[in-house]
Amino acid sequence: MGYENTTGCTHNPEVVAVGAIAVNVHGIRNMKVYNNLFIGGQWVAIRLNNGCTGSQVYNNIVVGIDPVQVDASSKDGTTADYNMASLPASLEPNPLIGPHDIFGKTPVFVDPERMLFRLKAGSPGAGAGLDLTQQGGFSTDKDGIKRPAGKPWDIGPYQGEGKPYGLLKTNTLNAFCQYSRFDLERLFYLGT
Repeated sequence: MGYENTTGCTHNPEVVAVGAIAVNVHGIRNMKVYNNLFIGGQWVAIRLNNGCTGSQVYNNIVVGIDPVQVDASSKDGTTADYNMASLPASLEPNPLIGPHDIFGKTPVFVDPERMLFRLKAGSPGAGAGLDLTQQGGFSTDKDGIKRPAGKPWDIGPYQGEGKPYGLLKTNTLNAFCQYSRFDLERLFYLGT
């Protein structure tokens, strides 16, 4: 997804199979990227450049690639925190890392083989996110399940193990078809 020369765009919550870069932003001020799941890819999940000042990146899960890269022109007022990455540390230049970010932990999903990406109880990202009710103006997850007000949210697009579990829409599921079973096992440590 590419965004250019706008003010105040919000991108939340989605499940995205990443090519090279999932959210590549140029010149947007006050961009908000909240509660997403980015899987796989070649480079970085979110890249902010060319003056993306005042942007916020919170409560995202990133599997297999770096979470956030910011160029020098976009650092003023831009913050990222409460994100979770399966990599042990950022490998990219100019990473944006918050004090509550979780690195080197694999999220434990309900059933990734069936594309059920809710976090299981006990997953490192469960209850480790920031309550974004005031910042984002939303209080439900991707499936409309209410997030707890005044309490830590689950990181990512879903809250709790819930029922129904949040099967992906067909267009999102088709994006995952580019991955073989081997790729999914490598990304999620599925085993057999």
